Amino acid sequence: MSGGGTGDQVDSGNAPGADVVILTALSLESDAVVRQLAGGRDAADANGTRYVVGRIRGGSTTVAVAQLGEGNLAAAALAPAAVDRFHPRALLFTGVAGGLAPDADLGDVVVATRIHAYQPGRSESARFRPRPMGWPVPHRLEQLARQVAQSGEWRGRLTADARPRVLFKPVVSGEAVLDATDSPLAHLLTEHYSGAVAIDMESAGLAEAMHRIGYHDVLMVRGISDRAGGHKRATDASGWQQRAAGNATAFALALAERVGASAVAAQPTAPSAPVRLVAGRWPAGLAAVLIASAALLAASAAREQAPPACNLKVGFFGALTGGDAEPVTPMADGAALALLDHNREHPDCPMTLAEFDTGSESAAEAAARAVRDPSVVAMVGPVFGDDVEVAAPVFEPAGLPMITPWANRFDLGERGWSVFHRGVAHERRQITAATNYLAADLAADRVFVVDDGTEYGLQLAGQVAQLLGARLSGRGRADDESGGPVPLTAAVTRADVAALFYAGAVGEGRRLYADLRRAGWQGAFVGADLLHDPEMFAETGPQAAEGAIALCTCGPPGRAAEGFGAAYRDRFGTAPGPGSDVAYDVTRVLLDGIAAGHRTRAALSGYLDRHRGSGRASGTVFQWQDNGELTPSGAPVWAFVARAGEWVPLAELKP
Repeated sequence: MSGGGTGDQVDSGNAPGADVVILTALSLESDAVVRQLAGGRDAADANGTRYVVGRIRGGSTTVAVAQLGEGNLAAAALAPAAVDRFHPRALLFTGVAGGLAPDADLGDVVVATRIHAYQPGRSESARFRPRPMGWPVPHRLEQLARQVAQSGEWRGRLTADARPRVLFKPVVSGEAVLDATDSPLAHLLTEHYSGAVAIDMESAGLAEAMHRIGYHDVLMVRGISDRAGGHKRATDASGWQQRAAGNATAFALALAERVGASAVAAQPTAPSAPVRLVAGRWPAGLAAVLIASAALLAASAAREQAPPACNLKVGFFGALTGGDAEPVTPMADGAALALLDHNREHPDCPMTLAEFDTGSESAAEAAARAVRDPSVVAMVGPVFGDDVEVAAPVFEPAGLPMITPWANRFDLGERGWSVFHRGVAHERRQITAATNYLAADLAADRVFVVDDGTEYGLQLAGQVAQLLGARLSGRGRADDESGGPVPLTAAVTRADVAALFYAGAVGEGRRLYADLRRAGWQGAFVGADLLHDPEMFAETGPQAAEGAIALCTCGPPGRAAEGFGAAYRDRFGTAPGPGSDVAYDVTRVLLDGIAAGHRTRAALSGYLDRHRGSGRASGTVFQWQDNGELTPSGAPVWAFVARAGEWVPLAELKP
């Protein structure tokens, strides 16, 4: 790193602090920052990492910049000392990255909205099975970054010929330099991280390290220097690393100025003692107080503002981008179709569907954003049970009614949330239905029960096994670290069972079913709801899944109204996916309530308490009990069979 300090003004403890720390991996990246600083002096932290500390030219914000070297390990090991040394208001990591998306041009700036580590996983003989890790970015910094992008103020630091865009998208991070579109890594990223627009080698390590020490004001700003497609040497030789680093620096420094300005605006009248972190955690009770206070303030603000008569919003809460987007997309499309139909019927008073994407922000951030907007009067979702657990306590004090079209964890209905409603049967109905189906419909006198080792699989398999009683002939695990699927396959065939019940993720279930069929076992393979997924037909092909049976706390899409299936295909070019019909129906329930004059959160909650009616698409009778559960007559459980690459409705089961 060059161009900033005098060389003899080294200070390991007495130099002034910095408003913002900017870290880089390469010298050309740190040099791009240092050239924009005035009055630079040298400093060091406890690890011996050297910094140039100076004021941004033309501004008032003090920045400390250091080059850590390449890789997530270096970032994770060295960055915490920067926080301890300077106590910055924000920490930015800036530099170059490889572009992954076709619309990400060379020189474009990427502000990471989420960071995915692509390397965690399990390596098997035939494939690598990812176990993704991810980190959201702080809402405050992202909002400041969006202000910078919208204002255009940062472009004053660009070279005359530079015209980069700013992309707010997820990034992936690992230890590899990607320079091919047909490599195993490229295929992995395309399959599992299709929402990411850039790849780097430091963001994941930095995000995890900051998470561990409890420091959250971190943002990654990258410039696209190559397309990660086989031409890196050529683009590097053409000077794109320098140009991309310069663009990212221009944006990062403008953001740093915003951070400094926002800190001055929020300066308290008297200094307060800093909160000390112990083992990376907040002091006992503080987190709960902060969350409760934020929720109550947001609720109060939302209630004090009366929403307008029209142009109200119904939210959709789920992972619309990232690795969890595939099962959510059909439900989001169902909700969008419901809105389209409603607005066609009510052109004089249109509604809006507001998206709360947990693929690009945390559930807590999305929930807080929802309750702050008084025009959001109801929520479809959250889709996943873990997100319900985070969001419902935020919705509750704000009185924001919610209907989840998918989450079936039984305990969610036992939390006492008045805003909670579920559009599907809970998992205990599935357990009873599965047991009855195995024992009565299939008349299986000997059943083998398998889980995948997850908490979901263990609990579901354990309860089915208990209810089977004397019919249970064996237990096993599909994800057996000691032996894999081969010993399990042998155990099932030796047990000579008529049926197998599987509780777990679709990937393990798909491989287990294929292995059993190859071994000659011809019994009935019945899987719980996670098996009911188009992924069942991936990799091994539709023929390998033929005949498998999956249960679902849902019904066949469009069974109550053929018009829904046709309209869905016309709109989205594909058949309705799992949960799309329920999402359509619960969205219509909420929109119909608004059209009937229930235009506030409180009024809609009362409307849901009294509602009884059949869904247009699913046929489900939507009538809720006091705990937000559907009445027993309105909560279907269906069995589907795999035929020619599709899940075909087989029968509605009686719990």
